[in-house]
Amino acid sequence: MIKDNIRVAIFGLGHIGLPTAALFARSGLPVIGVARDRNKLNLINQGRSPIKEPGLYTILDDAVRSGKLKATDDELKAVEESNVVLVIVPTPMDGTNCSDLEAVKSTCETITRGLKKDDLAVIESTVPPGTCDNLVAPVLEESVLKAGRDFGLAYTPERALPTNTSMR
Repeated sequence: MIKDNIRVAIFGLGHIGLPTAALFARSGLPVIGVARDRNKLNLINQGRSPIKEPGLYTILDDAVRSGKLKATDDELKAVEESNVVLVIVPTPMDGTNCSDLEAVKSTCETITRGLKKDDLAVIESTVPPGTCDNLVAPVLEESVLKAGRDFGLAYTPERALPTNTSMR
């Protein structure tokens, strides 16, 4: 079964990333969640949610207790130990009504250092059209691997509203 070979790293454990991580873990996939806030990491690794999301508390606790979900700030190790990497980091609007893509770029630079042949990188952060082609692919290809040939690259727009995600 293909599911037995999937190991997921999720960069960004906020209102979209944490529920996504918990749901992947509930489905049986091993998940490494990546965040920089140590207080958030400690709470998550205790099975306690730092965000309010109906139904998340039980799923998160179960995922952590089963060993399927761990949270870390060791970004490189997370990439090295996974073969599917989701980028779900903030892209706030700047003063000119443009998305601030610095977190996406920085995360991709980290992923580049651990990217392996046949990995899949998925951008789930809200980004403007062309971001994968014009920013993400060139950064990831600094690894000397080529998008579409050596690793997969996909974009999936968020389909959830924070604090309104169905955890069923």
